[in-house]
Amino acid sequence: MSELMNPMIIKYFSAKPDALLFKASFRSFLWWGLWQTMLLPVFLLSISVYSVYASEEKTSQSQACEINQGPCLRKIGGASVIFDIEPKPVKANRELAFTVTLRGVKEYDSLRLKLQMPGMYMGNNVVKLVRSGKGIYTGKGVAPKCGSGKKLWSASVELPGLILPETSFLFNVLY
Repeated sequence: MSELMNPMIIKYFSAKPDALLFKASFRSFLWWGLWQTMLLPVFLLSISVYSVYASEEKTSQSQACEINQGPCLRKIGGASVIFDIEPKPVKANRELAFTVTLRGVKEYDSLRLKLQMPGMYMGNNVVKLVRSGKGIYTGKGVAPKCGSGKKLWSASVELPGLILPETSFLFNVLY
């Protein structure tokens, strides 16, 4: 059947040159439409990713705890997590003493504190916090100076076994 169709199609299009022109322009239209449908979503996605990133930066700055004025508090259900850094003012590239106090949460032998810079990879920077009292965990670490000049850091306390296994604190360092 396909052998019969081919000569008929060739005969039809060879007899009508306008049909070939229509076929070529229709094919171009299809390619353009295909590119349009592929590029438009990519463009819209890039705009939405940028707007989310920009809003996170703005949100991050507005929710940063003022660590140089005192400890920061986060409530998780009926529990609270208090985060502090000494010495003040908190400066980059010097040894810092981190303290996490837990209230209303089970006791742990130790905790992990992950230091990260939002939007910039600064290596794995994990501080082991050991229990130094009832619900009090301490450890030492450094927040390195970023070559880009950014000063916003995130300290994430891992709390295994809880509904929210991690809570983060945003803070600024001084150079």
